[in-house]
Amino acid sequence: MPTFRELGCTERADVDLLKRFYDDCLVPGFPDPDERDSFEAISGYLEGKRAGRYQKNNYHVVALLDHDRPIGGTISDYLVEPNAGVIEYLVVRPECRGTGLGGELLKYTESLLHSDAGA
Repeated sequence: MPTFRELGCTERADVDLLKRFYDDCLVPGFPDPDERDSFEAISGYLEGKRAGRYQKNNYHVVALLDHDRPIGGTISDYLVEPNAGVIEYLVVRPECRGTGLGGELLKYTESLLHSDAGA
């Protein structure tokens, strides 16, 4: 059964998993570099979250794992002022599509954003 893991930037394991998610899921899902943030940018956003730069706003990177293998994930933001969640990326590896995993990722990500809103 696949599991969800929200990634940070403080643990080496999270940084390594973020790199694997980026290389194995995000790059193949968004092959045009102009369509996706760079690995360095995503890492920087997570560092900004850790440092408290976003105040009440939030930034989420969620990896969907089959054991320790990334098979999908989402990147999303919660913005306090408009009280809005934005899903920037939702991706599932091609061989795992059509199994309902995208819908599960969407539900999980929506629950994080609802929690940010205090809903």
